[in-house]
Amino acid sequence: MSMFSCKKNSTENAQNIADYAITQVTLIDGTGKEAVPGATILIKDEKILAIVNVSTEIMADSIINGKGKYVIPGLFDNHIHLGNDETKFQRQMDQLIHFGVTTILVPGADNQKLLRYKSANKEKGLQAPNIYHTSLMTTMKGKHPAKTYGDSIYFDGININYIKDESSIGPIVKQAVEDKAIAVKLMIEDGPMPPFVKRIPEDYVALISEKAHESGLDLFAHVSDKTEAEIAVNNDADAIMHFFPLDWEKDTAIIQKIIDKNISLVSTAMLAKSFFYPINREWFENENYAVFDSDQKEAFNDSDGSKEAESRAILKMITRSENPKLDMIIPLFDNLKKFYDRGTNVVLGTDVRARPYIFPGHRVHEEMELFQMAGFKPEQIIQCASLNSARMLKIDESYGSVEPGKYADLILLDRNPLENINNTLSINTVFKQGKIQNRITNANNGYK
Repeated sequence: MSMFSCKKNSTENAQNIADYAITQVTLIDGTGKEAVPGATILIKDEKILAIVNVSTEIMADSIINGKGKYVIPGLFDNHIHLGNDETKFQRQMDQLIHFGVTTILVPGADNQKLLRYKSANKEKGLQAPNIYHTSLMTTMKGKHPAKTYGDSIYFDGININYIKDESSIGPIVKQAVEDKAIAVKLMIEDGPMPPFVKRIPEDYVALISEKAHESGLDLFAHVSDKTEAEIAVNNDADAIMHFFPLDWEKDTAIIQKIIDKNISLVSTAMLAKSFFYPINREWFENENYAVFDSDQKEAFNDSDGSKEAESRAILKMITRSENPKLDMIIPLFDNLKKFYDRGTNVVLGTDVRARPYIFPGHRVHEEMELFQMAGFKPEQIIQCASLNSARMLKIDESYGSVEPGKYADLILLDRNPLENINNTLSINTVFKQGKIQNRITNANNGYK
């Protein structure tokens, strides 16, 4: 039996009629508050009109019976890199929507190409999450990421900004404003792997921060260790992209500054987990969803064993073990829980495409599972993946939680995510701005 029904109302009351009513559902609103059983959510003209109890008379064109089901906000991925052609871009949009990701942040891209893809997507009436982006990745010649991945794939002013001297900083910020970016993304780090290079001079970081903030942009800092985090914090970064180790007994000064300045911390725990895929071949059996394309499935091919060998070498360095297990990397993320408990804005991001196996949409749910392993409660995880992420993007007045007046970006689930965060994969229906989204045909959710 369909869970949809329709209740007709007189035209004189049309202005009070909701487009949809989701009735008798358990509401987990994304604010961290306790779940509300037996709620009815009224959606009208893209937004949440009201949230009422079951005894209230329902005035809606379509009624969805939510009894035994759960509603959470649409999910965010605040660190995702997109495909480099329009077909791959649209495939990623479909994958994100399929898994309930309704808002994303692209931190560094070919922004002109991204804007063209967004425009083409809108003109064709195709589904997509809300897309926000930063400036191009901003760095210097010979530093990360060009040093790491090779100069040949980077073109100054196209998909990367190279700082040449102080006079080049103003035009970089001006272009970011023209590109409708929300922040400057600054690559402070000296490289993810040895041999390391000299970092960007701190006086450049200070000037970029000053120019960005004068222009109404935030500063999002890409770091990988405590020294780089200190540079970011001391120069008023608004968000730090990626986790980094800290000693909570010794590093009290930087810890307190992060808390006092309420700097957003983006998790990207999937970066560490990505190295485990080649050494856990049994995981691949759960990956053959119709949702993934041929290029993504090809990442599982390791006929010569080179991917496994590379992963084992890196994991040995990270875990100091010849037999690395996934739970060995969880202490890397203990900082996030400690910061969260002290009121810091901890945000979920996966770094899609930074490494093989980090695929759009599904990996948000795996990132949430890593949060659970690190000690977060499910309601806290949902908050990090919704309202906290909206706060970082400064759109929390309109997005990020299921509350009256906000856009109706939400997910209807068949199972209770408060019992186990993996139940966020039991997706029944995805709404974006009040409209039911089409999900990928013949694709399961990866839910077992």
